[in-house]
Amino acid sequence: MNNKKIFLLLLIIPVIIFFVGRSFSQLQEVKSVEIQSDNYSESGSWHITKSADWIDTNKARVTFDVNSVIKTVDGRYKDVILVIDVSGSMVGEKLDRAKQDSIDLTNYLLSNTNNSMALITFDTTSTIVSSFINEKNTMLEYLNNLVDQDNTNYNLALKNVDEVMNDYVRKENTDLVVLFLTDGYPNEDMPNEVATYYALKDKYPYMTINGIQYEMGKDIIQEIINISDNQWVADQDTLHNVLFDATVSPILSMMNIFMLIPLMMLMLIEGKYL
Repeated sequence: MNNKKIFLLLLIIPVIIFFVGRSFSQLQEVKSVEIQSDNYSESGSWHITKSADWIDTNKARVTFDVNSVIKTVDGRYKDVILVIDVSGSMVGEKLDRAKQDSIDLTNYLLSNTNNSMALITFDTTSTIVSSFINEKNTMLEYLNNLVDQDNTNYNLALKNVDEVMNDYVRKENTDLVVLFLTDGYPNEDMPNEVATYYALKDKYPYMTINGIQYEMGKDIIQEIINISDNQWVADQDTLHNVLFDATVSPILSMMNIFMLIPLMMLMLIEGKYL
């Protein structure tokens, strides 16, 4: 090997070492990271996913997706306002399934004399079928007689919740839950339902309004999010379980909140996750 080749080799080797070392030392971009509590799926547990995408030079969009399992207290009684959409789109099997599953829920709840139920229906208008009662057979008769008709008016349904609450006396050790079941977008009196929802929550802060999106796909529509505290997705196969699950009132765990905030802040500022 002549001197010229040796010189070129000595020149190239440090360059190769420099670039190889640099490639191994650079941080690799990670678009998302997940963190969750121990034994996720237990009552009160949580799961966070943070993802980020560059949208401009030195500018990223960061998204947090927080899921949790509702925490409840066992042994509490329940007062439930069942609000059922009976608009024309509920015709046939959809309404039949909603009626039957509501009947099963009624049989369960009103078997305990400490529980009570009220029933409201809505289409273009809304009807208070029954205020709070513990008379199981009467409520079953009301449910059996439901028929579909006309359009979808969330606002009047929520206004009737307020009417039912006018004579309500709050009881100790009792959850108050509204089950708002609908299969469609509001197409009457919009967007007044949003203001009515906030008025209800201001007047009855102890009331939990659980929205049940029925036979409308897995993506919860904004219109239901706007008028409910928690949202559930159901189809004809899952509605039975969803109705039972949605009768719960969640407990706000301040310990979990104080734990989540610093974790989310840490995930936000950790540059290597961008």
